[in-house]
Amino acid sequence: MSVTAIRPPVTDTEVRAGKLTWLAGVVISGEVATWPRGVVTDDLRLWADPSLTGEALGQQFERYADAEKLRLDVEEETVTWQDIEPDLTCGDRAEAARKITAANAAAELDVLLRGTR
Repeated sequence: MSVTAIRPPVTDTEVRAGKLTWLAGVVISGEVATWPRGVVTDDLRLWADPSLTGEALGQQFERYADAEKLRLDVEEETVTWQDIEPDLTCGDRAEAARKITAANAAAELDVLLRGTR
């Protein structure tokens, strides 16, 4: 039986955003490898915009997880501002890189939540 048959889709955008961010963290950490097959897909169907289905949903979640990983890497300083935007000329380049990667991750999450760019 599918998990979606047991739990109804979550409709509150803030809750959905939190759950998708948590799921991305689980994927990034590699912990998802211990989960039963299909759980991630079922959770994505519950939390993402219903207009995203199949391959489009998987690809968009991958884009979000990649953007979130880069944001975390910049926060943890395992990736530098030079890696993000080598031509930055502002005063606090590290802060600018944090803002750029946070904005990119937020934009990818927004697509998951709303279904459009």
